[in-house]
Amino acid sequence: MIKYRIFLLIALCAASCKPPEKSALHEDRPIASHDSTPPTGFLPDNRVEPDNPVEIDTITVAEFVAGFRERELQEYSVDDLNYHEQDLLFYRAKRLFINDSLKVIPISGYPKSFREMGKGMKRITTLAEGEVNMNISVYTLDRFYNVIDRAVLTLRGGDETTSSEEYGKFLNDSTYSRTTLIIDYPGDGKVTADTLRRQFIIHLNGKIE
Repeated sequence: MIKYRIFLLIALCAASCKPPEKSALHEDRPIASHDSTPPTGFLPDNRVEPDNPVEIDTITVAEFVAGFRERELQEYSVDDLNYHEQDLLFYRAKRLFINDSLKVIPISGYPKSFREMGKGMKRITTLAEGEVNMNISVYTLDRFYNVIDRAVLTLRGGDETTSSEEYGKFLNDSTYSRTTLIIDYPGDGKVTADTLRRQFIIHLNGKIE
């Protein structure tokens, strides 16, 4: 009976002292790095050549900021929409290495200008391609480089029946006045044009309205 009790105590102790099983990593969790060297990898979603994965281009925060080589303009027009085809894929395979993890850079197009707004907020502009237009947009980012908001500064585009242009200027450091010109080409040959004007404010918290 004593031997049985000793055996039971040993079994209970072994069960209670067993280390917990490691939980599986969540698939959406950022890829972690335990040193200062950014990790490398491949993207499996190469639609052009499915059998040739796209290599991830990992960049640091300093490299991200250095990619913006132009100054922010006071006025933006359709004449500023100059680009090379390869520029539009600039961020496609890039991942930002920040806080020991990789994150997708949630902006599109080619980097134009970068500026600090204070309290960790940043303001950038990029040249990008929309569904039926080319545009230069302003993004606001928080201290962790997450996108807060976005607005178009200048644009040119359209289809068979409509064309549009947008241009404008900063009235001060935070207020932008934008003009939109829309031209319709109906089937009866009567061309019509409408002009719209609006202003938006880039707030210090990153919101644009």
